Amino acid sequence: AAGCIESPSQFLGSGKWNDGDLIFLAGSPVAELAGSRYAVSCLKNNAGRPTEMNAKNETDFRDNAIQTAHSNAARSARLCGSGGLALALVKEVIGSGIGAALTIDQSENISSILFGEGGARAIYAVPAEKEAEFRKIWGSTPLLLLGKAGGSSLNIKNTLEISLDEINSVWRKF
Repeated sequence: AAGCIESPSQFLGSGKWNDGDLIFLAGSPVAELAGSRYAVSCLKNNAGRPTEMNAKNETDFRDNAIQTAHSNAARSARLCGSGGLALALVKEVIGSGIGAALTIDQSENISSILFGEGGARAIYAVPAEKEAEFRKIWGSTPLLLLGKAGGSSLNIKNTLEISLDEINSVWRKF
């Protein structure tokens, strides 16, 4: 998270989730496709306006992220920036060497959820015994429990299942 890190113990890195960790999405679950990497690469469309910045939401998010790191309420964190939630999940799976079983609400546009960009959003791996503390820190910020880390694939129920071997193979080509 952005901000002052006064000691190495206050740093919350990425790619460190463990079997059984709860995987949360903090911030708005849906982001904009306008101007996203997905829109340009897959939809061949660079039109539209990205999400407008909301200074209060960004400040609250930053403060919560710093408090999460300082209190060790999560094991791993990764911002959902360019490439959105999908790329953040792939990077965590690669870094951790552990898959995940996730469920994403299909009532929204799945492309916007997975590939949308904009606004403050991050995924967190939280040990089960730290869940209450983590939820308390994030308070009124949207927080969505996606599922659990574990296994040898990235499985998003009714959407995709990709083995770690396949993810690593494709990733090495880039």
